Amino acid sequence: FFRPMPEWTLFLFDPTEKRTFKGRAEFLRLLLEDASVPYDYAPDDVEGPACHFDAFRGGAEAVAAKATAPVPAWAPPALLHHPPEKGAESVFVSQVCACMAYLGAQLGYAPKTNAEAARANQIAMSVWEFLTEGYAQFHPLDPSGAYQDQKEAADKQAGIWQAGRLQEWLQHFEKIVVLSCHPYTYEPKPVTAGPGLTYADFMLFHALDAAAAQFPRTWECIRLSAAKQFHAWMKQRPKLAAYFASDRCPSWAGNSMM
Repeated sequence: FFRPMPEWTLFLFDPTEKRTFKGRAEFLRLLLEDASVPYDYAPDDVEGPACHFDAFRGGAEAVAAKATAPVPAWAPPALLHHPPEKGAESVFVSQVCACMAYLGAQLGYAPKTNAEAARANQIAMSVWEFLTEGYAQFHPLDPSGAYQDQKEAADKQAGIWQAGRLQEWLQHFEKIVVLSCHPYTYEPKPVTAGPGLTYADFMLFHALDAAAAQFPRTWECIRLSAAKQFHAWMKQRPKLAAYFASDRCPSWAGNSMM
């Protein structure tokens, strides 16, 4: 039978048939789910000399070969968009922040002013730096190696990070939320101080959710009046709550903030 081409397709590192952990693609899923937009997963393997992603082609010689992706891409996740309008150009984009900005523009989560756009971009980049730093704590000996192969060193490093830099990051995120929320009740509002949610709200939510899942004791003990209300406010959005309760939502890996 003919199967129509999906409008939205995600490329993941986690095998399509398993999706055993959230990974970096969870950012993208949050926006798509909140917007009630159907999406599919690419069947392509993301590893090997002919794959779409140069980081997993297996060496410089393989990377130098002709690209198989519509545009050169370093690593998943990536997003392929086939707009339904006749004659519309398909779009392939990788890098989480770029994907989120594109999704925001297409699905109604874009900043409304230049000032709001600048704040959204800054928040998104800070979130990405936070998660990249957090991931590195679980891979201190080999960034590309498995956590299990460096577990002793990783657990030690993650403990040091949890006691110091993690708490600095969380206090930084608290200040971001305080700037836009109600000054006395901490009632949450969009973090870019605009009229509606942007992709930055979803990125900040996921950063806080990752911290709560990976380091629950620190999350429970640290004082984050505004950030915790924001986290709960986002998590209770009807479409997100339904997603979290569904089998579409992968679990946390438990060893990488992903």
